[in-house]
Amino acid sequence: MKFALLDDQMTFHEEFKTYSSKYLNSANCNFYYDSKSLFIDIEEKNNIKIDIVFLDIELDGESGIDIAKKLYHVDPSIVVVFLTNKNHMVYEAFGLNVLKFIYKPTFYSQVDSLFHSLFNELEMIKPIQFKSADSVISLTKKEVILISRELRKIIIYTRTGKCYETNIKGIQEAFQMLGSEMFAMINRSEIVNLSMIQEINGAKLSLRGLNKSCYISYDRIQDIKLKWRNLYV
Repeated sequence: MKFALLDDQMTFHEEFKTYSSKYLNSANCNFYYDSKSLFIDIEEKNNIKIDIVFLDIELDGESGIDIAKKLYHVDPSIVVVFLTNKNHMVYEAFGLNVLKFIYKPTFYSQVDSLFHSLFNELEMIKPIQFKSADSVISLTKKEVILISRELRKIIIYTRTGKCYETNIKGIQEAFQMLGSEMFAMINRSEIVNLSMIQEINGAKLSLRGLNKSCYISYDRIQDIKLKWRNLYV
């Protein structure tokens, strides 16, 4: 995965390199002071594939919003993480491939939790493919609410309200595809997206966006509760 930082302040470049060195380095992150240099690399000269751009929303003489729009036009798959001195979201960015807004004055004190959160979110927007009887279903992990084994079939419930019957052989195979970071097996037949849990009341679990009751196996209740709470720590 290739990163880029676009910011017009040399001091911030040095501080960003220092504080993020555990996660980024010169091999996986390019550093730019203006958008012209960035677009020369990705569009004109070097054809460099960049996956994520840390972008200052207020550059000298340039609008970060306009740069994000151009990035989206050049390559819609490029993910933007805005850096801002204003502690609020910018609504003009809605509709673009913007993953996160980072408040610059607190970036340094929260760098570990920010990168942990960032990598989790990036993992959740990765597309994964499931085979059905007559097609291939492509979904991001973020779209999946629940995977359930019903009458020997593996059914995927999604945020859009659609359900997909797949050719996955078993619930364990589905769990291996999703991973344990953001998903949990609550019983022998069901996997839930931890970020979509609305409430846990005893063994009963409610999921946002799904009118369906799920029940946690007695021996897994405490573990599921702990994983759910740890998402927000």
